[in-house]
Amino acid sequence: MRVCESNKKIFNLYELAVGGLGALSVPSVLLSITLFFAYGSIPDLLLPSFKDSLSFVFLISSLILGLVLHEFSHIIVLANRGVKNISVGISISGIWGGFVKADVSPETYSEIKLPFYSSGLGSNLLIFLLFLPFAKINPYLHIISVVNFWLLVMNAIPAPLMDGGKVFESIFKRLNLEKYMELISAGVLLIWLMIIIFKILF
Repeated sequence: MRVCESNKKIFNLYELAVGGLGALSVPSVLLSITLFFAYGSIPDLLLPSFKDSLSFVFLISSLILGLVLHEFSHIIVLANRGVKNISVGISISGIWGGFVKADVSPETYSEIKLPFYSSGLGSNLLIFLLFLPFAKINPYLHIISVVNFWLLVMNAIPAPLMDGGKVFESIFKRLNLEKYMELISAGVLLIWLMIIIFKILF
């Protein structure tokens, strides 16, 4: 994919917007999961309502929209830097989902790692925020928002194979806090475990 000069500013602005949203989404998802463990309920705003067959059409369409825009956002980051030989596909082994690959040097990978992985997350967060105002107005459009929220949550979990894990790792590296990453990860898991135990006992 080549970026024309006329589109370069638009693509750069898009990358900046979704990249920033994506980087913010990882701690936000961690906080959301913590609150879920603490209070044990999911707000109705984050649950879709299925009233008829059209709802399921919107569900499938929303999944496709979210996945396509997610992968397209990865491609934009690569294209903005003139990376060629980009391949796109769908993985049906291990973790299901789309993927974007490109032949880049270790130096280039290190440079683009944070914007590359955060852009996909940011695209799902952007769709979620854009359609969230329709929650009380149009249940079908609300489905688009909710589906992209859950796509975001699944991808933003800071696990090794997820986009969130790569973003988490990149942020810690840029802050020179790599040596504390495992400690903080263990701390988060410990907090979740303590909340669960507390709820069981009390």
